[in-house]
Amino acid sequence: MNQARKEIHCDSVYEMGITGAGVGVAVLDTGIYPHEDFGNRVVAFKDYVHHRVGPYDDNGHGTHIAAIIGGSGVSSGGVYRGVAPGCSLIAVKVLDNKGNGFASDVLAGLGWIREHKEEYNIRIVNISVGSLSRRDMTENSVLVRGVDAAWDDGLVVVVAAG
Repeated sequence: MNQARKEIHCDSVYEMGITGAGVGVAVLDTGIYPHEDFGNRVVAFKDYVHHRVGPYDDNGHGTHIAAIIGGSGVSSGGVYRGVAPGCSLIAVKVLDNKGNGFASDVLAGLGWIREHKEEYNIRIVNISVGSLSRRDMTENSVLVRGVDAAWDDGLVVVVAAG
């Protein structure tokens, strides 16, 4: 992370006082572990897998992605800080402990984010999920339409290419 931040010149942006503070970033993934690098910036958690209330991550991928986005780096003396260390994090668990899930849960998560975007000032959505089947992934697929609806609501949607 320290090298990636250098490559995209994060430090010069931080010097201007831009850290992502006040911006909500929603992460649809395996959940989030309340690590010290997030401090009190995990402002919401929604679980579509086990329907638990408190934040957890039984896989680790969601926490990893959230740290890349908004980890403060406090536990590493700032070395492994995320690209927006001041942002608020909204974790939506749509994948299980093996990283598997259903398109219906991703869609439900996107709907929840759209419903709560004002409440948590969500401006960015990260979706790091894959699919084994490409045959149903067309511009008219229900998942693509769900992402398009979030985009149409003014959210910046970042989707992994894996």
